Formats: sequence, structure tokens, C-alpha cells
Amino acid sequence: MCNTYLVLAYGFLWCIFMVYAGTIHHRQQRLEKELEELKNTVHGQDAFGSGNS
Repeated sequence: MCNTYLVLAYGFLWCIFMVYAGTIHHRQQRLEKELEELKNTVHGQDAFGSGNS
């Protein structure tokens, strides 16, 4: 009976870890997308803004 609780505890911890890893992965993808958009914005401003200064 004690081994059953141990297996359940390990399973529960693995589930928590997998959910955490999934959220970290999702945040990383969102940040990479946001960084790419920011790079495109900055490069676009450089192309148009360099003649004005």
C-alpha cells in the first residue's frame, strides 16, 4: 500500500513538471515572436528614419 502512494506521488510530481515545462515552452515561443516583431519594427524605422536626421 505504501508503494502505491509513492508511485502516485511520483506521477503527480511528473505531471506538475510537465505542465510547468509546457508553460515555459509557450512563454519562450511568445517571447521569440515578440522579439522578431520588435526587430522588424526597428529595422523598418532605421530604413525610413535614417534620412530624416
